[in-house]
Amino acid sequence: MGVTWKSNLGDLQVALYHVGLCLHVLGLALLATCFWACYRNLRKTATGFWWGSLLATVLVVLCTATELLYILYRQSSATILPWNSFGTMAGDVGVRGGYITLSALRLYRLELVVSKEATRRVRLGVLITVVAMVASLCCAISLRYYEFIYVGVSPQPAVLVLVRDTERIVSFLAFLIVGAGNVATDMLFARTVITTVSDVRRSSTMLSASSLGLNRKRDTLLVYVPAVLVYLAYFAALIAAISLNSIPGLPFSTITLQRFSTTIALSTFLLYSVPQTRKLIARTRVRDASTSQQANTGASNTVPNTVTSSSTSVNRVSPLSSSKGEKGKKMTIGVELDQRITKSAEISSIDS
Repeated sequence: MGVTWKSNLGDLQVALYHVGLCLHVLGLALLATCFWACYRNLRKTATGFWWGSLLATVLVVLCTATELLYILYRQSSATILPWNSFGTMAGDVGVRGGYITLSALRLYRLELVVSKEATRRVRLGVLITVVAMVASLCCAISLRYYEFIYVGVSPQPAVLVLVRDTERIVSFLAFLIVGAGNVATDMLFARTVITTVSDVRRSSTMLSASSLGLNRKRDTLLVYVPAVLVYLAYFAALIAAISLNSIPGLPFSTITLQRFSTTIALSTFLLYSVPQTRKLIARTRVRDASTSQQANTGASNTVPNTVTSSSTSVNRVSPLSSSKGEKGKKMTIGVELDQRITKSAEISSIDS
């Protein structure tokens, strides 16, 4: 028997499978770029950060590849390749393992650029994410196991229905938590970028913050729009699948958007957030140097022989202390940042 392919786009289910196919082909292209970024940086220095990034990329590639194979299986009416629940389980492991690894990488990134108080909140968020993903993974593995045992059985046993309903609820809550946490984390990082860049430009040009921040805010926030849109589409599809489960193709849409959201989150992190972290650190140093120079200049006009050396000594210990003392503003990057950057060989390996 030859290969067949369902091409009637007037059928909603067939159309949704074609949309999923296009999304995951795009996802593989993005993941190939992520893999190249990891490989290039690992050749420079084999740090734990980049090994973790490579692991996250491999896990997300696993879930994307299994989703593509499943689409080929359904659209070809099993004439291209067979399928069973263990293939779906591989995708479940990939998407949840990818989210856990990505959450750890996000924590490392944020620890470099935010205050200790914000870091504690982020650590709590990462812990909640890990617990939610592990619970969801256990439910998913149980579901695939029972699906394999009762394959072809009709009517479906009560235990299979119960396990499926439980997995659906747990996964809904887990990915709701993870999606909200990812958006909050990205917004925290974006706010840090915007604040730091505005401070650097204001100190160097003496312009108002409003005249400096509009373009920077737009450019920074636009990068995260695709991830937010995919999250919203996933949650909308999931709610529709729960309330309108009679519509064919909706359960597939929730799973495929779940997989694709992981790809978008990882791509945004590795291709934008990581290079932006290095730029943020560099701009922070520029801001600190400019603030220190202004403080030293003002001090030298009054007591040139004593105060200048004193303020230089203070700057060596705490590059941000003069800014804090004069302006009284709440800072997002403290003294520990400069010490951590100086001691960490990993930061210098992050390629902008």
